[in-house]
Amino acid sequence: MRNKPHKWGFKLWGRAGSSGILLEFEVYQGATKQQNEAPQLSKTTETVLRMTSNVPDNQNYKVFADNLYTSLPLVQKLRERGIYYTGTVRSNRLKGSSLSSKAELKQQERGSSHYMYKVEVNSGIVAVRWYDNRTVDLLSSQVRVEPLSSVSRYDRKEKKSFQ
Repeated sequence: MRNKPHKWGFKLWGRAGSSGILLEFEVYQGATKQQNEAPQLSKTTETVLRMTSNVPDNQNYKVFADNLYTSLPLVQKLRERGIYYTGTVRSNRLKGSSLSSKAELKQQERGSSHYMYKVEVNSGIVAVRWYDNRTVDLLSSQVRVEPLSSVSRYDRKEKKSFQ
């Protein structure tokens, strides 16, 4: 896998339950044949869809993942099956969104955020960008932005807590 710290060796994909127990895994074997139904999907999107293929539809299941896997097409595909998804997303996968830029958020105070709902009728997908130590992007079909709340954080440089 390109651009990874360890390009060679065994790569394992896994799906765990809420208890943390591994329910399913597969060994990464390199390129696989494209499925005819979705040739435009990325390899990581296909991996998540394959790993969730035996999860029952419309049963309130939730998937959480990091930015390696998260993309809008993945969230849409799972949403169509009634499976909720929440994950951090790489900013280049949100091209064309109306979220505030990273520079604009950095000019505001720490903890500021901006969000947008996907502009499709009943899509139920939200994208959020907020600034903490750096900007963080989140894509979800499960959670909503409101109600907003504040948490107390400690700043090592200033040696004090703030909201």
